[in-house]
Amino acid sequence: MTKTKAVLRWALVTGWWVLVTQWCFGAPIIDRGFRFTGGKCEDAREALFDGTADGADVFTAAACRAAGGRWSGGHDISGHVFLLVLGSFFLLQEVGWPACRAGLLLTTNAAKAGREERCVVMPDGAVKGAGVEAERSSGSGSGAGDEGRSVASLGFGEKFALAVVALCWWMLLMTAIYFHTWFEKLTGLLVAAMAIYPVYILPRWAPALRALIGLPGI
Repeated sequence: MTKTKAVLRWALVTGWWVLVTQWCFGAPIIDRGFRFTGGKCEDAREALFDGTADGADVFTAAACRAAGGRWSGGHDISGHVFLLVLGSFFLLQEVGWPACRAGLLLTTNAAKAGREERCVVMPDGAVKGAGVEAERSSGSGSGAGDEGRSVASLGFGEKFALAVVALCWWMLLMTAIYFHTWFEKLTGLLVAAMAIYPVYILPRWAPALRALIGLPGI
């Protein structure tokens, strides 16, 4: 069941990436936002009058580039910021919390015991630690055997995921320095948060949603 919920979270995050950057019943959300704010494909529009370009060439960034055109005007949501924030947060949540519960990332006594500081709202309205929810899901005795567990070393999968996260943050820094305006980068961050919040934050306070998609490490 835990794996099924993890696949569902992956599908939700990936689905949002598709809608924003690839296809949203036609042009993706980024391209729709660009055109809605006055953007256009300059050279493709001229080619339309000459009959050398198809009408679809003015609707998406990819088609515009394929027709030899260029986007002009409008608000260009930063796809770099969107993808890097969404991808790195996804990996940190899906790999980080289970590793913390297993005592792989932290060296405190709480980490060795498989505890964590996240709080969740229980079905009866009580606010408790996420560890209580994990024990409730897997059986009351599941956490007892972790009390004396020593901190293990990270496996190849965890190390690879953390390396990808570090690379994402480096690329995010380069994007912040060299690409887009600050407002475009802010909107890229906000669009990423539109998937992060309902998938990873809201379930902590909504037991019904948590029962459907779960939380990493629980």
